[in-house]
Amino acid sequence: MLKKAKVAVLGLAVCAAALAAGRPAHAAFLFDPDGAGAQGPLSIVGFQPAVNSALANGGLTAIQNVGAGGTGSDVVGNQFILTYQSNLTGFLPNSQVDPGLNVNHQITVTLQMREYVTSVSADNRTFNFAVSSNQTGMAGLQMWANNAVTFDATGLNGTTYKPGSAVNILTAAATSSTSSNFVNSNTISPLDQSPFGNAWGATQTVNGAGGSVVRFTTSSVNASYFLDGLPPVLTLTFTGSQNTPFRTIHPAQTMWDGTATAALIGAVNGLPGGGGTSTIFEVNGSLAVPEPSSVILTTLGLCGSFVLVRKTRRQAV
Repeated sequence: MLKKAKVAVLGLAVCAAALAAGRPAHAAFLFDPDGAGAQGPLSIVGFQPAVNSALANGGLTAIQNVGAGGTGSDVVGNQFILTYQSNLTGFLPNSQVDPGLNVNHQITVTLQMREYVTSVSADNRTFNFAVSSNQTGMAGLQMWANNAVTFDATGLNGTTYKPGSAVNILTAAATSSTSSNFVNSNTISPLDQSPFGNAWGATQTVNGAGGSVVRFTTSSVNASYFLDGLPPVLTLTFTGSQNTPFRTIHPAQTMWDGTATAALIGAVNGLPGGGGTSTIFEVNGSLAVPEPSSVILTTLGLCGSFVLVRKTRRQAV
């Protein structure tokens, strides 16, 4: 058992169901998975990304700084960069099918945003964080279409999720967050427990789970894919789960932006003194667009924004 281990598995995780009495209704929109190709439009309410990796780059350092007596304010030293990547495996509802997805073409999702640690509990097991007001230089939430299948299905090589031939079809910037937290379980196990085998050798991880809700403001969509264009009121909800260790896919050794992860996380992922400054974690979720009226009813007030709702469950160890 690890006593008072400060972990930085800061990530895409819990909240959608807890926002109000229940989940918001979803708004259907027309989406063409291959642009002007042979597939034709689908009437969908959202997207289903595959399980993949997220990296809290500098997250462990930020937790240590705040835990050592910092104020948890939005300043350098308390901030970290959250990077995420995935490929779509389908659409919501699942009755809307594109037979060519991941056969003839792919759609991938990337995320890069700045967050900061707001507080660390007295027992050093619970960490709260929020979206930084400084998103300068951050790529935000983006979707990419490519008329070839390039992504690494094992998750190991993240640079395959944004190939040079990819076309940007959506861009949104992180603006705020609520209910963002992580709790560690004070146990250690091998980091890579995926069915593809252990590609990380002796690297270990502290186990745990957490969650957050992040709001994005949409700046553009590609009209060849989003056939309804960008409505004046639009929200995008991401629900899913995040855990360490990895049990479904390899932890990425490179992220979509080329960041190499091994040296950042050290010998024990998320452990102070484990040789790293950062934490990598496994994300499983879905992207959906709720009705604007239901968003108002759940008191989110997210007119004109994309919302990333990250939901987690505690990992059994």
